[in-house]
Amino acid sequence: MGGYTYAWTEDDVIIVVRLGDDDWAALSAVCTHQGCFVGYRAKAGDLFCGCHASVFELDGRVTAGPAEAPLRVYTVAREGDLLVVSGTSGDRGRGGANGSAGRVAGAARRG
Repeated sequence: MGGYTYAWTEDDVIIVVRLGDDDWAALSAVCTHQGCFVGYRAKAGDLFCGCHASVFELDGRVTAGPAEAPLRVYTVAREGDLLVVSGTSGDRGRGGANGSAGRVAGAARRG
């Protein structure tokens, strides 16, 4: 597995990572340090910001700075051939229901 893709919404850029056959993680792709995009590192199983080397777990936690705040985490559900990304926990963990983030067509493609 380990593929990923990005989805753009009015409020955020979201990275959607495929963890297993029907297991996905969706987080803000915007580093909380200075707003650069993070990318998924399949071998390490984490998100890496190439601007200043911050590292995040797939639950949003910071494991290496300079970022101090976690990434926003979204809920992912499959509806037919679409992944529906919605809500945000505000900081970390999978869950939350504070509005709709959008739909991602097909499966994650990169990685």
